[in-house]
Amino acid sequence: MTGEWPATTIDHKDRVRSNNRWSNLRLATKQQQQENRSRARNNTSGVTGVTRVRYGKSFRWRAQFERKQPDGSRKTFYLGFFDDFELAEFVRSEAERKYFTHSTMI
Repeated sequence: MTGEWPATTIDHKDRVRSNNRWSNLRLATKQQQQENRSRARNNTSGVTGVTRVRYGKSFRWRAQFERKQPDGSRKTFYLGFFDDFELAEFVRSEAERKYFTHSTMI
């Protein structure tokens, strides 16, 4: 669209690959594209990085995120276990703002 080939990859802000409006596209590194991926198909909480897990004899919400390391491996960062889903969601979104190179929040 600009007449030049981009130096990095192009990312769709809303994660819809067919939405190629100029306002929806941005330059992104591979790391940024991984941070902006959609939640997994088997995600039942509705929030990326928040999972309901057995904790002792009951269930709690676990907040976490993954980052690619310089050696190419992936590391999971656990943010904690929470009785309240909204708190787990909040902690995950704050970690996203702090650690992600650009926010996945639109």
